[in-house]
Amino acid sequence: MNRLKVIATSGIILFCLLMVRALLTKGYSWFFDSIFSILVIIFCFFYSEKLKLTKISFCLVIFALFLHNAGIFGFYGSSPVSLPWDHVTHFVGLFAVGIFFFNYFKNQINFNHLCSFSNFFILFIILLASLGIGSLIENIEFTGYLTLGNGEGVLMYGEGDGIIDIADTDMINIAGGGWFNAMRDLVVNLLGALLGILIMVLSEKLKIKFNKV
Repeated sequence: MNRLKVIATSGIILFCLLMVRALLTKGYSWFFDSIFSILVIIFCFFYSEKLKLTKISFCLVIFALFLHNAGIFGFYGSSPVSLPWDHVTHFVGLFAVGIFFFNYFKNQINFNHLCSFSNFFILFIILLASLGIGSLIENIEFTGYLTLGNGEGVLMYGEGDGIIDIADTDMINIAGGGWFNAMRDLVVNLLGALLGILIMVLSEKLKIKFNKV
């Protein structure tokens, strides 16, 4: 059994366990989010060669999906870390996406002459592709809110999106709470993607340096 299969199998088992918890706690929205996560894992595994998926990027994708689904433990309402859980999931998610797109396009980059227009352009395209995924997620969330209303999970508007109780819904209309949340998410997306791309650039440069030694 190759390592990607082990990673995929482990990820599927993890989300199956989360599905069981969702049923036991009647958190049905998290049940469907876990199904979606499993479908993403299966897709990535079967198209891993075409996607140029590495073991690290695959693990990061699964980890990012897990962090979102960890909302089943109430983390969006009460984060276990000093940052809002929504920020954690967006940062790690776009960090993973940035690395994913970097690996896909890295053969187009000349790391021996990194400071060139063509290299900067490709890196900019990688950043835009990463942010495009983040923007797509925001559109999915907004569509879910329009059709399903308030609740938990990626398709509904809940604690991680700025709502704590019914009184807070009025503040969305008065102070633009939904806008603030969306823009914070996009800024965190940018920071996560930038860090992921920067780390990959530095790692490739270090590989070249040590290979020359």
